[in-house]
Amino acid sequence: MARLIVLSIFLALAAAQTTERNCPAEYPIGLCCISLEPFSANSYVWESVCGFTPPADLSTPTASFCGAPGTCYSGIIPVCCEKALTCQSGVDGPTGINCTRVEP
Repeated sequence: MARLIVLSIFLALAAAQTTERNCPAEYPIGLCCISLEPFSANSYVWESVCGFTPPADLSTPTASFCGAPGTCYSGIIPVCCEKALTCQSGVDGPTGINCTRVEP
């Protein structure tokens, strides 16, 4: 159990350092994602399946199938987001809202 706690703390610190180094203050959450599209491109899932409240501007860049920041491998999009939400259905990992693509 202690090893799990230590590992969790280490991963959290590593993620925080990566985010601080690469993301600006207005987009503080760094993620590696498979998709970056307007909210409207998948609004049915975001609203009906995940329970997200839609943003005022449906063209808001939304990143999905995301994982923790770090090395974004080939085909994975590095993004910085204003916020990250978890789909209530428990699938897809975190979803980034109001994101911008960044250099790896």
